[in-house]
Amino acid sequence: MRNPYRDMMEKIKVPNSLKDKVLNAACADQSPVAENSRHKARCRNVFRAAVCAACTFAILLSGGLLFFKSGTGGINADKGIKSSLSPTYHFGLVAYAADINRIYAPEDNKIAFSIANAGGGEIPEKGDYTGCLFRITGDGIKTISASIDRGGFYRYKKLTNLTQDNVEALYEAEANGTLKVDTQFISSDDKKIWQSEQVTAVGSSFSEDWTADASYGFWVPPELIHHSENEDLREAAHKEIDTFNGATLKITATFEDGSKQTKTLHLKTGKLKVVYNKDHAHTVLPELATGNEPYLYSVYAELEN
Repeated sequence: MRNPYRDMMEKIKVPNSLKDKVLNAACADQSPVAENSRHKARCRNVFRAAVCAACTFAILLSGGLLFFKSGTGGINADKGIKSSLSPTYHFGLVAYAADINRIYAPEDNKIAFSIANAGGGEIPEKGDYTGCLFRITGDGIKTISASIDRGGFYRYKKLTNLTQDNVEALYEAEANGTLKVDTQFISSDDKKIWQSEQVTAVGSSFSEDWTADASYGFWVPPELIHHSENEDLREAAHKEIDTFNGATLKITATFEDGSKQTKTLHLKTGKLKVVYNKDHAHTVLPELATGNEPYLYSVYAELEN
């Protein structure tokens, strides 16, 4: 008899496009992976996290936890996940890599969030939009709510295939206040086709209608950020990520039949282990690196049983 869990896992393939999505600054030898240094973002005087995104996802079923192991592959976020394994409603937490529009699988009962080259940045007087993004997936979801006892959340939205006229209209809307976002990062590789990444802080909790493509990130409020003139940028970035060390994240989904499910995650931070395959593709693991192992300093979580 075929195992439905095995059938679904066999359908998950490694996309070839990920082979070129590796860390530019990473080496195959023992070294930190793309240090959490900050640099000025394109078209905005803000600091960005210069790292490559490699994230994970977990489908949390009402009867327990069902995990898929990603290796170095992922699933196109536009296509999403559909499951026929359970007739009951369920929801899942998905760590999302905005720069390559992919979601990835965790290992065991842990999930790792990696800081993306896209998805955020530090904005003076508004806080640090860390780039650690996630989505909520599932069947029959009507509304979602989330809370965290350290730091906060922000919404993330990405507009693509924009023309120069579109960009000018967005800048104008931002200037006159009709664009209801904290800020936007506008960029282009060829100055012909543009994209706008928009971020808006929502505080330590939110509740709203569910949409499959809604993305959220971990936000460090400005009052928790303290810089000094001669600070080490890497250590400063680590300190901001450490805002979430020990935090408790709770997410509740309300379904079309009125039923609810709540999942609790206990967040930790640290130097997360990075492994490479022979094609130099990488996976960020939800476990701490030891010794001189390659690492990425970020957030990971343990899911409450």
